Amino acid sequence: MSTAQRFLLDVPDLWGEVDMSGGAMAAARAEALSRIDDPVARAQVNDMFRQGRDLLRSARNHGALLSAGTVTQYDEGLFMAYAMVFAVSTPDGVELTLPLISAQMGVASASGKAPKDRAVTSVRIPEVGTVARVTGTEVTRVTADIDVELP
Repeated sequence: MSTAQRFLLDVPDLWGEVDMSGGAMAAARAEALSRIDDPVARAQVNDMFRQGRDLLRSARNHGALLSAGTVTQYDEGLFMAYAMVFAVSTPDGVELTLPLISAQMGVASASGKAPKDRAVTSVRIPEVGTVARVTGTEVTRVTADIDVELP
């Protein structure tokens, strides 16, 4: 089996691409803190960026290659969306199947259970081949006392 050397993902113009190295996040943190004098507000900003660093580190550790997302306000309400692309590999002698990928995707951090609506399907990407698509709504712990639902 060959390994893809590159891929192209058409991300909508309104979506921002996340710098997976963390350099852009560090610069954004410094910029945000330069505008704040209040110690409580500075602590809140630091906590927000700490959580972001933790999420980014976890994503990289799990093979994330690209992340993009948007938060856009429309008349009908707030639209939040994200996408991540991961590289996965299997040990020699293990067949990479969609049920195996789904089982290895883990569980929602807040509930400890796999999302009930998780769907594992396949799609064909030109010049890459057949790839897995995993979708679902996951409840994720963002802070010690706040869980959010991420479709």
